[in-house]
Formats: sequence, structure tokens, C-alpha cells
Amino acid sequence: MRRNQCKFCTSRKCHTRIVIKDFRYDEVACTIHTHKLEIDADNTLGRSVGISITHISSTANLRRGEQV
Repeated sequence: MRRNQCKFCTSRKCHTRIVIKDFRYDEVACTIHTHKLEIDADNTLGRSVGISITHISSTANLRRGEQV
């Protein structure tokens, strides 16, 4: 999977990214799958207290692994 490819389809026009500080979870999604990405982040990380999640929305295309 490419760094700029949606987690749920083959689109590479991703405008939403969810990442946690230590990069254990760093995923991007296209506009269609934004809600699905939020659900996946909650399920993967749990809703534990103390985990700081950064939710980035942009008009530019986003990629995994870039500096937050």
C-alpha cells in the first residue's frame, strides 16, 4: 500500500489522516471513507483514556509517515 493510498480503497486523494504521537497508528482515508477511518481508529486503539489522537483534515492530499 502506498503512503498516500486510502486504507479502505485504491484512492490516492486522501484528505483525512489520523495519527497518534508514536506512530503506532497512522492512516489516511479519502472523503468517502473518513467516517470508517474514525471507527477503525477507535476499534484499533480502544477508547482508552490518555491516548492523544491527532485528526488532520486538509484540502491538500495527505500521506502516512509525514511529520505532524
